Amino acid sequence: MSARRIARNWPLVSGLCLIGVMLSLALGAPWMDIPDPMAQTRFVRDETGYHWKPFEPGEVRGFPLGTDFDGRDVRSRLIWGLRPTLLLALSVALIRIALAASVGILAGWDSGSKGRLAGGLIHLSNMVPLLVVAIVLLYLVGGGMRAGDMILALSVTGWSGAARLVAARVRGLRHVGYIEAARALGAGPGFILRKHVIPALTGLLPVLAAFEMAAALLLLGELGFLGFYLGGGTIRGVARTDTAGSWLVRIPGQPELGQMLSVGWENFFQSKWLSLWAGLAFGVSVAAFLLLGEGLRRAWEARARRRVGARAHR
Repeated sequence: MSARRIARNWPLVSGLCLIGVMLSLALGAPWMDIPDPMAQTRFVRDETGYHWKPFEPGEVRGFPLGTDFDGRDVRSRLIWGLRPTLLLALSVALIRIALAASVGILAGWDSGSKGRLAGGLIHLSNMVPLLVVAIVLLYLVGGGMRAGDMILALSVTGWSGAARLVAARVRGLRHVGYIEAARALGAGPGFILRKHVIPALTGLLPVLAAFEMAAALLLLGELGFLGFYLGGGTIRGVARTDTAGSWLVRIPGQPELGQMLSVGWENFFQSKWLSLWAGLAFGVSVAAFLLLGEGLRRAWEARARRRVGARAHR
């Protein structure tokens, strides 16, 4: 793809720029001049007096996004939380694409009992509500505080949409000229799949992977909102600033975006900014991969049109 065509594809450029920024933050966090995400600041004294945790955004110099209830910098925790969240979503997206490609190819290529079975699996997966299945599985394995549990719960279903597209693409390839010619020359199904069908999917699969990444991030945000996230935490009493007494607050461990969204929502009326920043980070991440997927789709379709036009002029 030429530089001019890439520049015209604004969703692709926008998505790549946003993802580039996120990856730079996620990978460069250890070398950035930001506080340790686990470091606690109980109070700060400045020219206006004493400020006690949690700090609101802009209340104290050096904490532009405020702190959580344990006095930990929200900006630092957001940046450090990007890496585990993106890795978790990437794992889910890759497993979903592998399942979608395998089942979709079988459903689209085989017209016998195996193909019908694969088609039935696709329809069954499509009928099952993804969020409900994820919640039930996480309850069964103990609350979803481990990465493996989250990956399993999010990968069991949710791949049916991509599988249907793969099956439709493979079904359309079964009767194209070069595959019919290969079949007439005695090539077996395995050879045709390896040499012709699977290479023809190389443009579609990256598009589906980008959209699956966005879907996985969105589901992680939904699960975090409902209280399912990576890592554990402790329940601690935090002194109230308006009246005597204290709040019982969940204090999470290592940062992750779903975790920050969950804890922020649990204490929304005491610290609105926690869920706001985590929700904004999820929104930008989902939008970035949606833009990337749309840009890749446009590029793939434009390339296919150019190929058809070139063949027509031969």
